[in-house]
Amino acid sequence: MGAAFSVLFLLHHAKPVFAIETHNLFQHHGAIMLLIDTETGQIIRANQAAVDFYGYPLDALQGLLISQINALSSDQIRDEMAAAAAQNRNYFIFPHRLANGEMRTVEVYSWPIHDGDTTKLFSIIHDVSDKVAAEAQLLAQHAEVEALVVERTEWLVWVFGVAVLLQASIIILLFFAVRQRKQFLARLSASEKYNRALFADSRIAQVVINPISGQFRDCNEAAIAIYGFTSRKDVLGKTPLDVSAPIQADGTPSEIAAQAHIAHAKQHGSAVFEWRHRRPDGHVWDADTHLMLVEHQGEQLLLFSLIDITKRKQAEAALQETLATLQSQIDMAIQKTREQDNIIFEQNRHKSLTDLLVNLAHQWRQPLSAVALTLQEIDDEYQALIPAEQLEPFRATLDRGVGQIMSLSETLNYFTSLYESNETPTLVNIAEALKQGLTYFDIKYYYDGVLIVESSGLDASLELRARKSDMTEILIEVVQNACTAAHDQRLETLIITVRGSRLESGALYIEIEDNAGGIDQSILPVIFAPYATTAFKERNKGLGLYMLKRIVEERYHGTIQAGNTQEGARIAITLDNLSDANLTP
Repeated sequence: MGAAFSVLFLLHHAKPVFAIETHNLFQHHGAIMLLIDTETGQIIRANQAAVDFYGYPLDALQGLLISQINALSSDQIRDEMAAAAAQNRNYFIFPHRLANGEMRTVEVYSWPIHDGDTTKLFSIIHDVSDKVAAEAQLLAQHAEVEALVVERTEWLVWVFGVAVLLQASIIILLFFAVRQRKQFLARLSASEKYNRALFADSRIAQVVINPISGQFRDCNEAAIAIYGFTSRKDVLGKTPLDVSAPIQADGTPSEIAAQAHIAHAKQHGSAVFEWRHRRPDGHVWDADTHLMLVEHQGEQLLLFSLIDITKRKQAEAALQETLATLQSQIDMAIQKTREQDNIIFEQNRHKSLTDLLVNLAHQWRQPLSAVALTLQEIDDEYQALIPAEQLEPFRATLDRGVGQIMSLSETLNYFTSLYESNETPTLVNIAEALKQGLTYFDIKYYYDGVLIVESSGLDASLELRARKSDMTEILIEVVQNACTAAHDQRLETLIITVRGSRLESGALYIEIEDNAGGIDQSILPVIFAPYATTAFKERNKGLGLYMLKRIVEERYHGTIQAGNTQEGARIAITLDNLSDANLTP
């Protein structure tokens, strides 16, 4: 019964890789199983055993309401649920109507199953009509016997009252009384045999314990089989500890747990629990155990039944493992999504900063022009007031100021033309792009040593149809990473060697090497992944090379590779001419 519940649970919640096997287990299981919508009462799933029992086709059965099968009214159903609670039963007894109109008495074991926001009721049905009829017959026989005893006793009293007058009649009546007594004893013996059959022939393992000695006093064939023995003599005389694992599933020693369950059954009349057993061959198995206190011929005994739930426990463990795996996959997907969100955020932030720089450059042009004009006015106004011997130094100072302003203006023009979003592809000279980028690259921000850029191996005529800002950003990003590494290594002199050539395919090949000690082997395989650097938690760290890789591969259909030399790192880049189709922002 527990295994069937786990099968249905997996059928609704497991991944598709388990669904086919789980469906087959549910569909062909020997027990009658139904899955009911708790809100509508509609039967939404039924297995083949249910189809065979109720006599409906599968499609018709799965469309019925449970109220069309259960013959009790709502008030009667509530009364049965209250009776089950009072009798400490985990099942309900209902009359069910078959397709042919026949009424059958069934025991219904039900559990709620939560599927997302909905709840369904999983029910296992046992046909106990024959058992109920037998019990009713037994009760009727007992009542008949008791009535017969009372009747005959009263009659004998009356006979003895008139014994003096009717001695002859008494002898005859005693003869009939003896015969009736023999019939009564015969019926009583037959009744005991019937009770014995209910115990001995049951397919559910049942064992009787002497509560004083703790030894097994009786058992049925199902108990012999479930314990792994071959005969009753192997079972009788043993104690629960002889067939139990030393430690229960919750870590409690079996001896302590057994004492607690027996004490509970003696005090409350019954106890229901899971118990871990061990067979003679060492195999460990788990069972649902129902322990109850019974009285037989004035003697109190303990009777318990066992249902093997090992497969159910294994299925539950497999389910938990599957859920853990799924949770791990979900966590990984969430982490990946967060990383992608961070990348998009940094891309937008980079574009916003670029737009801000361009706007600032435009805003600075007018003040710079005003300063230059002011210097020119100072020259015109004060040259007649300054002595001739001081005029030349005065003009030299003004000229230097004007030169600084012109240099700053050219820098602003360069950044404006470099990062304006409407930049169109042109033939970019690689050597000039490197030289111009180094001119505006603030090396002291990244490295306080001596920087030597060796570009003699770079063909001065090497050109590529590209955005000038792309070429500058590609080259300077690699130089910046080399400067950061040299700073970390406390290198006094950083030498960067740049080479470039045209491949036979027409693509451009650029190779940049440094002497800054190389790339950490643990980072090298993922150097171009987002946040691959050891300082990934700092803002703006770990995205530079990733963005560089995207520009090279997506915009210029090229490749970028990183490796180490004996002295430092080597970055190899191939680039194709930029086409109008690849003019992405």
